[in-house]
Formats: sequence, structure tokens, C-alpha cells
Amino acid sequence: MRIVVLQDYLRCGGTEMQSLGLAAGFQSLGWDVRLVTLRPGGPLLNLARSVGLVPLSLQPFDFKLNWVHPGLTAVLREINPDGILLMGRNANSLGVKIMEGLPAAKVFGSLRTGRRIPSNYKKTLETCHHVFTNSNWGAARLAEFGISQQVTVIPNGLVHDLDFGRDNQHRGAIRNKLNTPESRIVLLKVAAFRRGKNHLGLLETMTQLKGDWGLWLAGDGPERKTCESFAKDADMDDRIRFLGEVKEVAELYGGADIAVSNSGEECLPNFLAEAQTVGLPVVARDCAGVAETFLPNESGFLAGLGNNARFLESIQRLVDNRELREQMSVIARPWALKQFSQRDRLADYASTIQAVTGRT
Repeated sequence: MRIVVLQDYLRCGGTEMQSLGLAAGFQSLGWDVRLVTLRPGGPLLNLARSVGLVPLSLQPFDFKLNWVHPGLTAVLREINPDGILLMGRNANSLGVKIMEGLPAAKVFGSLRTGRRIPSNYKKTLETCHHVFTNSNWGAARLAEFGISQQVTVIPNGLVHDLDFGRDNQHRGAIRNKLNTPESRIVLLKVAAFRRGKNHLGLLETMTQLKGDWGLWLAGDGPERKTCESFAKDADMDDRIRFLGEVKEVAELYGGADIAVSNSGEECLPNFLAEAQTVGLPVVARDCAGVAETFLPNESGFLAGLGNNARFLESIQRLVDNRELREQMSVIARPWALKQFSQRDRLADYASTIQAVTGRT
């Protein structure tokens, strides 16, 4: 089996991490895998290389433009793949062009976002040979587009080594590193600082939270400076850690107490899936497929996007109640380890791709 995984750019994002995990997984199955990116480099380039992937970029140097793809058809023709897996908004928007240039290859689209779908992206989803989505919410969205055949729902697979669970050694080490007292209840959010992720809304909620709490924010982006200014003006900067891009995100899970998400543009966020596998209870806004990353009212609480009171109340309950946090943690870990098993989810992708291409 010769397969291309086409990705926009190796930035630190959930889709990009899934691209690397799948490409490395296909390679472990003995497939001939080519990871092709529109832009060269990116924060995840070294990680790609560490798992044996050698990305091929279409741009000779970084044009800083995600949609520029010189020589796309020629490069793909030279590789002559059996299948092409499109990951990311721009890669999916190129599906029709790819099918016209390589009519013998099977093209697999993907829907992994809660953001607006460009017209070319939608056309790809309508005409490609098969579509993968990572949530039942995504499948329902595809059905609204009139796409219900040739759709497979496969949840995200874990891409970080999180098998250690939570223990005092990991907890103490990261808390010492971040100058966080053991007694403090730490909330964690891992997401890019983009408007749709709504970090500012989370900080506004924090101004009403009572008790000895802290907030760790991992990620970077255009909204970060605004959030840092807000935290300082609200006299919360001693409780909040702006950590930037974090390579070893696993240690953050081991040191935190609660995972929080109030994003308005998710599909099935890696962050909440990973947090569950380490046993963090979740408080999240009911956005797209977020509810599928945990068991509402069993391993966390779900609040409507506009229900600020419910969101705050849920966080406060977990901050105040250690026994409740521990009860939810016990439920969260085994469920999530099974639901987001990297081995099992890779097998799901592989069997579908083999069936559609007729190759092994």
C-alpha cells in the first residue's frame, strides 16, 4: 500500500498531531507512506522526524501562505499513491483538483473542524471516495450537506505517551517547575490563542471563581497578549500561567486537577481526549463533538455555549469537592483509554482504506 498524507503545515494543532500519528502508524504497518505538506517546516517538524517521517514540502521555502501548493499534481503523480488522505482545511480544499489529476488514486477527505467549510472543501467532501470524521457530530454535519454514504466515524487516537496516569512524582515535579502550591486546584486548557477558542471568556469566568485555584494555559497565538493584559488588570496574573507552546504536554496533565474548555469551534479536541485518559475531570462548553470526549455527569460536566452560570457552577463544584474530582477521575481514565486507543483507531483507518483502495 502506498499512501500520501497531505497536510497544510506542521503547526502545533490537533489535526497536525493526528496526521503525524496516522502517518507513523501506517508506516509501522509496512505501508509506503509519504507525508506531504504545502508549507515547509513548522513546530512539529522535529517530532515528525523523530518518528521516522521525512515530510516533503511543495513550497521550496516558506511563503507563509497555507494555500500555495506549487507542483502538487506533478509531485503526487511521481509518488503514484494508491490512496491520498487529506488532513486540514487547505488540503481538503484541493481534493477535486487532485482527483482530476490522479483519477486512479482513491482520495479520502476528512471533517475534523467546527469552523466554516469553504466551498472547495465542501465539494471535496461531496465527491471524494470516502470521508473520515472524528465525531458523531461531524457525521451529522456531513448529513446536513447531503453526505451520508461513504462516511466513517473514527475518534481521535492518542498521540502523546500518557500511560503513566497521575501520580505524586509527576504532580510534584511540574508544580515545582511552575511555582504552583500543592494545595492549589489547577485548571488546564490546551489550545491555540485564537478568537474561536475563547480564552478571554474563560478568564472572565475565572474572575468569579472562589477558592485557591490556578489556571495553566498552554498554547500561543494572536489573542495571547490581550489575555495576558486582562489577567494583569484583573489582578489574576499570580494565579495564571501562560505557558506558550509546550512540547511535553503530558506533564501538564499529570500536574493539573481539572480540564476546561469553553471553545466555540471544536469538533473532537485532542486536549479533552488526552485529559480524560490521565483521569482529569472535565468542564466543557457543549460545542460540536466536545460531549463525545467524556461522559457528561459521570466524568465531567457539560454546559451550553451560552450558559455562563452553568459553566461557572460546574467549575466551582469541582474546585470545592475533592471527592467528586476523584470519583470522576476513576470513571474517566479507563473509558478514555479504550475510546481513544491509538492502536485501535489506527486499525479502523487502515481497514477502511484497504477496503476502499482494494490494496493491503
